[in-house]
Amino acid sequence: MPALDRFIALMFDKQGTALVVENDKPVQVEIQGALRPVTKDPVPGPKVMALIKEVMPAGMHEQF
Repeated sequence: MPALDRFIALMFDKQGTALVVENDKPVQVEIQGALRPVTKDPVPGPKVMALIKEVMPAGMHEQF
């Protein structure tokens, strides 16, 4: 299971409205207008890029 799928599933389980993935910050889910962290540790840039690549068409990976 791709890592992003787990965060998306958690967002839906918690009835969140947004998933926020930022460089060097914990992953957050917006629930009732408030951002709540869903990871303890910040996500480094290379991991953020890997998460984004999971949903990108394969042909665009090199451009990214």
